[in-house]
Amino acid sequence: MDAKNALDHLNGFHLQERYIVVLYHMPAKQDAAAAKADLARREEELTQLKKKHNIGDD
Repeated sequence: MDAKNALDHLNGFHLQERYIVVLYHMPAKQDAAAAKADLARREEELTQLKKKHNIGDD
């Protein structure tokens, strides 16, 4: 309830020539994005190792 109240009342609040932007904290989405980035990095490393050792994708 507190998070929704803060979002409703503070989002867009004008303070010292700036606007406050309030977002919900969603750790599950952050973890998923980090895992996806790690997977992409590992796939790139694997591709480089395959090139280095002349291993083809059969």
